[in-house]
This record gives sequence, structure tokens and C-alpha cells, in this order.
Amino acid sequence: MAFSQCVQESLMALVTKDSKVQFNVESALKETLKEIGKTDVDRVIGFTHDRDPKLRVFAVEALGESHQKGKEPIVSALIDALKDKDPPVRRRATLALGSVGGSSEVVSLTQALLEDDDAEVRWTSAQALGWIRDGTAAESLLRALEDKNDYVRMHSAWALGLIGDARATENLIKTLQDKSPSVRAASADGLSYLQIQNPKASEALMSALKDPQSNVRGQAARALGSLHYKPAVESLLRMLSTEDHFVRQDLIDALGWIGDARAVEALIKMLRDRDEDVRKSSARALGMIGDYRAVKPLIAALKGPDPDLFEDVARALGKIGHEDAIGPLTTSLKEEDFGVRWSAEQALAQIKRRTTDRDSRSTYT
Repeated sequence: MAFSQCVQESLMALVTKDSKVQFNVESALKETLKEIGKTDVDRVIGFTHDRDPKLRVFAVEALGESHQKGKEPIVSALIDALKDKDPPVRRRATLALGSVGGSSEVVSLTQALLEDDDAEVRWTSAQALGWIRDGTAAESLLRALEDKNDYVRMHSAWALGLIGDARATENLIKTLQDKSPSVRAASADGLSYLQIQNPKASEALMSALKDPQSNVRGQAARALGSLHYKPAVESLLRMLSTEDHFVRQDLIDALGWIGDARAVEALIKMLRDRDEDVRKSSARALGMIGDYRAVKPLIAALKGPDPDLFEDVARALGKIGHEDAIGPLTTSLKEEDFGVRWSAEQALAQIKRRTTDRDSRSTYT
């Protein structure tokens, strides 16, 4: 039986009412096209012109997952797919170009971003431009911040941050006031990617800590943390009492990145938080700050029943490098759990290196 006939029969199976059968056939088709693409790209490209839109989608996805960046005729086929009459094909084509395309494809993607009548095509174009990270897309992405669709504005703000064009700073400060929470959160994220020490941006992010939406508050905290903005420390500490454990985790991460010792006592308390991820973040943050006050509480946490928490606590003790942790970590080398033993071994090696470095420095001072 010819391969094309097999494909057509598989497509017929996709109309079945049995969702499990449909999913299995669909997955098999995708994998088959990806395998063919490894040795016969032209054959897969041929399916991007098939009369069945679902097969065209699968073919475009296979080209995007070919890992052949910038290679012809793949890129040309994907650019042609941007003109497909079916929006799902165009959407996959934008994402595929983001994976295998480069600067040469920016013009085609910015055209889709600004002109396509399907909102999802516009936002996937913004996403793809963010992956490519070419500065020539910045002007179009700035224009897209005025798009009527929330997701287009959101992905455009995110992409501008990834591209790292300083011209976006004022616009992202403005979109921190957008009516959509997702756009406001993406704007904070974008400002963190820019890594520009701009007083107006810092002030706007501080204001965003009071946003009514928790995801915006959390993203603003992370942005301030990534910018190492020490004036934010007191505000971040006051917010640790929030009931939202995701925001608590964001706050703790931010405090760790800033590295200010004022956060140590509060972070020690958070080692006993009811949420496991918050406890892990607290251990990591204490390790980043490196204050000796955290050593005893971390050793106490080391003896808990959770092997996943053990790994973060051990790493923190390794980073701090205090000799008091050597005994408890050495004892942990006898544990049955391999992850516990490995984490203890790595932490002990790190403490040894730090101790050796301190001894070497003291010799020459």
C-alpha cells in the first residue's frame, strides 16, 4: 500500500467518535511524519499542500521539530504555510518558524503579527519573534502592544523583553497598567528580561506589588528580584504573609536573588511553611544569601522526612560553606536514598572547597 494511501486511511480514522482511537492515530501520524523528515524532507513538505488541513498541520509541525535551523527548503515551505487559508496551519507555521527560522524570517513573522485576521496567529507570531530574538522585530512588537487582543499584547510584551531592546522600557512601564492581568504580568516579566536599571521601571514594579491580581504581584516581585533592587526588600518581606503560596514562592525567590541579609530571619521561618515548594524556595534563597545564621535551621531541616527538600537544604549548606554542616551531611551519606547521599556528597565537596579557599586567602593576608 502506498504511503499516501496509508495517510489518507489514517485521516479517515481521525473522524471516529472514539477519542482514544483518534488521539492514538493522530499521535502516530505526527511521529511518522517526523521520522520521514529526518531522511526525506521534501516528502514532508509535499504534505504541507495536502487538501486535508489536519495533515497540513501535522506536516508543518514536523518541519518545525526537524531541528534544521535556517535550512532550505524547510524555511520557505513554512513561510508559504503562513498564507494557508486555514488558521490552524498558519498558527503552527509561525511557531515552527520560531523554532527553525532566524533573522531572515522576521519580516514574514512581523507581517503575520500585524496583519493576520486570526488573533492566535498574531500572538503565536509574537511568541516566535521572541524565540528568534532579533532586534529588527522590536518596532513591530511595540505596535502590537496596541492590539485589541489580550494575548497578542501579552506575548508581544514578553517577546520585547527577550529581545532586550531598551526602547521597549517606557512601553512596558505603560502596559503594566493594561486592563488585562496577563498583559500586566508579561510586562513585568519583560522588564526583568531587559535588565535595565531604570528608576521609572523600578517604581512601576513597586506599584505593581499592590496589583489586585496575584499573578501580577508575583511577577513584579520576581522582576524586582532579578534586577537586584534592594529598596524592595522591606515591601517583599511584608508581603510574605499572603495566603497565596505561589506568590510566597515568588517573593522568596526574589529575596534570594537580591541577597540582602535583612531577609534571613523571615526566610528561616518560611522553612516551616505548610507548602513544600515554599520550603524548598526558602532553603535555596538562604543558600544564595549565604548568612551563617541560617546554618542551624537548615541543619534542623536536613533531618526531615522529605528527600526532595533534603536536596535543596544540602545545596544551601554547601553554598554557605560552614563547617558545622559537615557532621550532619556526613551522617546522611549512610542513608538508603541515593538522591540524599548524592546531595550530601556534593554539599560536602563544596564546603571543602570553600574551606580550602578561605584557608588559602588567610595564608596570604
